[in-house]
Amino acid sequence: MNTEAWSSLVAVESRTLFFGPSVKHYTWTLKGNVLTMSTSRQGIQRTVHVKQGFAWPNKEFGFQVETDKGEWIRAVAISKRDWAMWIHALHAKHPNPKEESPLSKKVNFHGKVRIRSIPKLSQDEISKLYYSDKEIDKMAREVSSKDGLLVAKRRLAAFAV
Repeated sequence: MNTEAWSSLVAVESRTLFFGPSVKHYTWTLKGNVLTMSTSRQGIQRTVHVKQGFAWPNKEFGFQVETDKGEWIRAVAISKRDWAMWIHALHAKHPNPKEESPLSKKVNFHGKVRIRSIPKLSQDEISKLYYSDKEIDKMAREVSSKDGLLVAKRRLAAFAV
């Protein structure tokens, strides 16, 4: 069993009957699957068993844990470092299950979809599709000689002006 303990100060939003939502600061400590939530002022301590935990979507530095009784408890870390620590701790306790490889899945096509195989080309057909090295060299020489003449003509025209 892993005996690492994770602890930090977190902010928990709670709703009161008369005043609406309020934020209270708790010290959360996670050791194994046991989460202890305590306040410094009143000395109140609550212990729950964590089933799983994730980041809290759309809440900066937020994360949420599910207890073994099905209750979701949400908190906001005080800093990005603390948030990363809690996310790491929760993911380390409950790693994601391995997903099935996409190669082992079968693919079904619609009846109108046809699969055609492309025939292999012979060496003669390949030579007709692509330029040979000799042809490429010849074209390169022609282009460079034409560019050289154009550049020379431009230089002469510049001197004539």
